[in-house]
Amino acid sequence: MDDERRHHEALKKLSEKTFFRLDPQDFTVIMRGTEFAEDRYSHSKEFWSKREKEE
Repeated sequence: MDDERRHHEALKKLSEKTFFRLDPQDFTVIMRGTEFAEDRYSHSKEFWSKREKEE
């Protein structure tokens, strides 16, 4: 039960940061850590920025 509680607390803590778009089921972010989440966010932001410029 401790692992589940820790997982939910970590998701809540990460999702409080407004610059992250996290799904509650996103175990990958919890397992890989904040650096992974920040990298994923920056790649997503670059992708959508390029896509908007192409349109």
